[in-house]
Amino acid sequence: MKRVLFSLLLALLLCGTSSAFTMAYVVPTTNEDGTPLTDLAAVVLYYRTSSAAAWQKIGEALPTAASIVVEPFLVGQFTTRARNSIGIESLDSNIVQTKRPNKIAITGVTK
Repeated sequence: MKRVLFSLLLALLLCGTSSAFTMAYVVPTTNEDGTPLTDLAAVVLYYRTSSAAAWQKIGEALPTAASIVVEPFLVGQFTTRARNSIGIESLDSNIVQTKRPNKIAITGVTK
């Protein structure tokens, strides 16, 4: 089975308050082998409190969406994965880290 290429740039768009933010992303269009992605089922958002902690699924969006609202505001690290129609998830996208409300950092891109 082909793996989905999901190496994207995530951005946090703060929503005017420190209680929530929007995680925006570019929806993937190709598999790792360069072929068109035709069976994207969802974009899944994961969270962890630190780089030593395990990822926890906290939400998912339809493949046509380009963002996920995170509420309440969580301090920690976030990544997204693409999931195809038979449940295979991509590798992690780049990691976005929130340090405290209204302060963010984008760290190294991973595949």
